[in-house]
Amino acid sequence: MASYTPYQYNTAIIEDDNNLAHHVSAGVDMSVIGFDSVDKQNQVVQLFCNAHETTTATVKNYIDLNITGITEFMNETFTTTIHTQEALKEEVKSLRQIVETQAELL
Repeated sequence: MASYTPYQYNTAIIEDDNNLAHHVSAGVDMSVIGFDSVDKQNQVVQLFCNAHETTTATVKNYIDLNITGITEFMNETFTTTIHTQEALKEEVKSLRQIVETQAELL
């Protein structure tokens, strides 16, 4: 299984607005969608930056608020699974003994 690499936003491109505008609009004809001036392109760049920051903050906040509940649920589910597995092992062991006893009687 491949290891997880968390997403890291490259803040170095924010320092140069022209570089960021180019980075955001790479491969897109901005004039076709109405962003033909540098000022409008910079507004789109700011929109994307704000959306990124808001999404990141929202997801982090959601995780921070719910991590305890999620962890408790996972622990309870794991404990239930372990107990069920142990009960099934005992049941199989009991059934094997019954089969052996019946085989001896035959």
